[in-house]
Amino acid sequence: MVSEITQALLTLGCDWTSQKKIIELYITIDTQYCKAYSEMNLTPHWQQIQQNYAEAHAYLQWLAGAIYEQSEETVPIPAIDEVDLNPGIKLGLITSNEGKIGFSNPEVRDDYLVRYAVDLVLAAWDEPEKLIDLFDNIYSFSICIKFSGQIGVNVLLVLESEYQKDIVDRISELTRLEFLKEKPDKSREEIYDLFCDALPQFEVKLESLVEVFELILQTHKC
Repeated sequence: MVSEITQALLTLGCDWTSQKKIIELYITIDTQYCKAYSEMNLTPHWQQIQQNYAEAHAYLQWLAGAIYEQSEETVPIPAIDEVDLNPGIKLGLITSNEGKIGFSNPEVRDDYLVRYAVDLVLAAWDEPEKLIDLFDNIYSFSICIKFSGQIGVNVLLVLESEYQKDIVDRISELTRLEFLKEKPDKSREEIYDLFCDALPQFEVKLESLVEVFELILQTHKC
């Protein structure tokens, strides 16, 4: 499903003045709120465990990767010589049942999934096709096993706040590449959905948003 912003713009055709007004409406947020949000730690559990329980942290990273790759809430217990999960189990961070393991706390799980996905996106940042597929996978993964839809949004926010990635510019580039195809794939709209949900927390210029939404509109009209 296309996000609220994109849907609203799609109903306006080529009326760029109206589009600009809608974008202004969605990004009119109190300056203090924006500053407070930008200073917020998006993955506090991940950071705390990393700082205080380095050994358990490494195994939780492995677990997040296994859950993501297998698209399952729990995964088979690995061989002891491959991964020693005892540090995480002792801290009550990992549950074990009937030969499978998972995170005991969904908030910790989501933090680790965000960080795992961030690493994947960083590795694919300069490969447009791979990047689009990756965001499709992140979105589908969250839906498939009913995890928080905020995972994909937080991936974008971490990339922007911690790695200084220009999300608006990259979305513009990806959309432009899709538009130039002979047959743009309209089903690949998940990245737009995530982008629009994260948009209120970005520090961006209005002109840049008008450009990216114009490209999104053109892609959907093909």
